[in-house]
Amino acid sequence: MNTIDEIRLRSRETRAMRKMLPYGWTTEGTAEVLFNRDYEVMLARDLDGTNVRKADGHVVDMENAHWIFNDGNPPWHFEGNTAEARRSRIRCEKAVMWFASGGSLEGLENAKES
Repeated sequence: MNTIDEIRLRSRETRAMRKMLPYGWTTEGTAEVLFNRDYEVMLARDLDGTNVRKADGHVVDMENAHWIFNDGNPPWHFEGNTAEARRSRIRCEKAVMWFASGGSLEGLENAKES
C-alpha cells in the first residue's frame, strides 16, 4: 500500500470511529444520552438506566456533558501515543457496554482531563 492509500484508509477509519465510538454523555430532559465525537446522539436511556434505545442522531446540548477521552489522544490516533489511543478505545467500549446494560458511567467521568 502506498502512502496516499494509507492516508485515505486512515481518513476513512477516523471518520467511521468518530461516528461509531462514544465521546461523552449528558442528560436531555428525562433521558441520559451517549453521543459521538460529532455530538450526535448514539444511544439514549431513561434516567434510571432502563429502556435503552438507539437514538435519532440529533446534536446534543453540551451544557452538562461528561467526556470519555481527551482530544489529544482520541481512540483513532494512529501516530504518536498509540498506547493512550488504545486506552481511549477501551474507555469507549466500556462506556457502550455499561450504558447499554444500565450501569453508571461515573467511572469514566473526567477522562477528558486525564
